[in-house]
Amino acid sequence: MVTHLVKIPQNRVGVLIGPEGKTKEELEARSGCRLRIDSESGEVEIEDEKAFEPILTLKVRDVVRAIGRGFSPDHAFRLFQDDTYLDVVDLTEYVGKAVKDLERVRARLIGPEGKTKAELEQRSGCRLHIDSETGEVSIEDDKAFEPILVLKVRDCVRAIGRGFSPEHAMRLFQDDTYLDVVDLTEYVGKAVKDLERVRARIIGTHGKTRRSIEEACGVEVSILGKTVAIIGEMGEVAIAREAVEMLLNGASHGTVYKFLERKRKELRLHDMGL
Repeated sequence: MVTHLVKIPQNRVGVLIGPEGKTKEELEARSGCRLRIDSESGEVEIEDEKAFEPILTLKVRDVVRAIGRGFSPDHAFRLFQDDTYLDVVDLTEYVGKAVKDLERVRARLIGPEGKTKAELEQRSGCRLHIDSETGEVSIEDDKAFEPILVLKVRDCVRAIGRGFSPEHAMRLFQDDTYLDVVDLTEYVGKAVKDLERVRARIIGTHGKTRRSIEEACGVEVSILGKTVAIIGEMGEVAIAREAVEMLLNGASHGTVYKFLERKRKELRLHDMGL
């Protein structure tokens, strides 16, 4: 027998148990697993000794996680369907755990009167649940119009978390448009002063360098915390990334501007079919 441990917020324990214990009973009846729920700690033990199938243990675990992340039991039980999964984006990976930063990102992700969240759901068929306490965004994909749209929504959420405006993040719904992320710590380590220095190099005086990269390549660039994120078509993103890496490796701004001008001409010729 293997016991799987899942921890959920204390205020979701009652939802997991359900009225007269019905939600817990249904989970056990569908899977053959046995659940032990600690109402004080929020810890849920899933015993799989009598599970009908091994996959059902994982399904139960994901249902428990989904309820813990704000889904209703009715929505969470969809995870028992074939080819239905729980996807989670942790916003704290992008902006840290500071309450103000998380509130700022959540506000952008939800949008005025919920318009940004609604647009993401309408474009994809997915359903988003945003946990105001943990900063986690759960993406329910069982009604997605196409599988690729689940990935598009996830990347839009990641892009907004990395500092892009919702308008720029929505570019990711276009064909052949991608999100690429450069981890600055791979080049200069985690020292705050070094990160500040390289961010300043990439931004440039009054934003000149970032603007030059965006205009030359036709991309959007966001510089936040320990990362530089780029949205654009594959070839454009590759050039923008190369320019960023040149700066990180010590190239002068003049050298990078010449590189960008040369690449801009190449892109124009390519667009003209020459």
